[in-house]
Amino acid sequence: GWGITHNNKNLIVSDGTHVIHFLDTTTLAEVSKIEVKEAGINVDKLNELEYINGFIFANRWMTNEVLKIDPATGSVVGK
Repeated sequence: GWGITHNNKNLIVSDGTHVIHFLDTTTLAEVSKIEVKEAGINVDKLNELEYINGFIFANRWMTNEVLKIDPATGSVVGK
């Protein structure tokens, strides 16, 4: 799975792993990335991204989980 959203500055893209990439909207060059972790453990299968009120929300592919992710740290701060 994968997903794409934006924060009015960058495209925010998942590739099905535990990494979320932030891309320049003009060149599509990667400007930064975060590793999504919950309690220090990588969380993979990130899919269907949304950016709402300063947080990234991601479905975990093949589950019923929706994760609330801090875009500054990659930490899962809610489900």
